[in-house]
Amino acid sequence: MKKKLILIIGLILLITSCAKNEEKKFEPEHVDENPIVTMALKDYGNITLELYPNEVYNTVANFVTLVESGFYNNNVITRVQKGFVVQGGGGKNIDYSIEGEFATNGIENNISHEKGVISMARTDLPNSAGGQFFIMLNDNAYLDGKYAAFGKVIEGMDILEKIESKEYDYLSEDMGYLKQEDYIVIEYATVDTKGYKYQVNKIKNPPLKEVDFLIGL
Repeated sequence: MKKKLILIIGLILLITSCAKNEEKKFEPEHVDENPIVTMALKDYGNITLELYPNEVYNTVANFVTLVESGFYNNNVITRVQKGFVVQGGGGKNIDYSIEGEFATNGIENNISHEKGVISMARTDLPNSAGGQFFIMLNDNAYLDGKYAAFGKVIEGMDILEKIESKEYDYLSEDMGYLKQEDYIVIEYATVDTKGYKYQVNKIKNPPLKEVDFLIGL
């Protein structure tokens, strides 16, 4: 009897432990007003982005959550590839990744990579995006279905064009990677969620650190 009781208690503890370790899956809700992000770039000015949660909820939830946490404050833009992208968010690491919301990963995403569109950088692994993003400096439909676009610049595209037009002493000119002394500082980022609460579904233990995230072409 005593052995049976110990076994039953052990099973209860095991089930409880598994329940605690299981990540809660947050379900998206329909949003009537899109979140607006303002990002201040030192020595250049502000850009304003509108995000599209009804298209790719979790990607937007991740970005909103990172903005709210201060992740992008005093972060940096490390890549300016003329005619292609400005890439930022690589100055800090995070301890998770998110599912890639794009067609080749089995998820519909109807946002095309047009000039001004913001999308998530990642490694060759589809579910490896975390905090790094890129903003298109030109239209590039080749990226559609391969990267999770999730919003667009609605004010300040001239700021990004000014950044693009500057001459840099590149670490790698072909890829647009800047030397550290030329990094562009993101002084802060803020978000107006229009009263909605965003919760991100995370994948723990991402395969690579943020510093390794590239746009693989």
